[in-house]
Amino acid sequence: NNTIIIDPIDGTTNFVNSVPHCAISVGIYTNCKEDVGVVYNPILDEFVYGIAIGDNGLQTGAFLNDKPIQVSSESEFDKALLATGFPYSCSNLQQDLDFVLDSFRSVLPKCQDIRRLGSASVDLCMVARGIYEGYFEIGLKAWDISAGIIILKQAGGKVSEIDGSEIDIFNHRCIIATNTAIHNKLVELLA
Repeated sequence: NNTIIIDPIDGTTNFVNSVPHCAISVGIYTNCKEDVGVVYNPILDEFVYGIAIGDNGLQTGAFLNDKPIQVSSESEFDKALLATGFPYSCSNLQQDLDFVLDSFRSVLPKCQDIRRLGSASVDLCMVARGIYEGYFEIGLKAWDISAGIIILKQAGGKVSEIDGSEIDIFNHRCIIATNTAIHNKLVELLA
């Protein structure tokens, strides 16, 4: 039972406004098990992929333009560069905006800084590449995160729900994705 989750333009607002942070994102799952994630930014010509299946002669791992990538080894939270996003639209918009503001109050004074690029799949790849130590965002859909999660895990990262439990890509509140080393601290600050 294969499930292919496609986002033809992740970062639509960026794409429309010529901001170069957008991507085509494809996540492939078999019986709810992660297989392959692909995120391609055609503007920057960055092809990031993660392979979780080792059969058929495929090499497992995470890659950027065919070169292996891995998460940052930074373990000190005050040196962690993080990323987030803002809710696009939601029936609980005010509640979600309150979460965003509260998370900034809680996290920003304790980390190096927080960035917002506007594309969840690109943000997850930035964590996988070791550029960011962590990423969190509320209100995302499966097509926003399915590929990036596979890539990040294959690069040595960790992904969870806001309370630290395993994330369900189809039914979650907030994704927390990190280099693993800062994961517990970010969960603690956001919980």
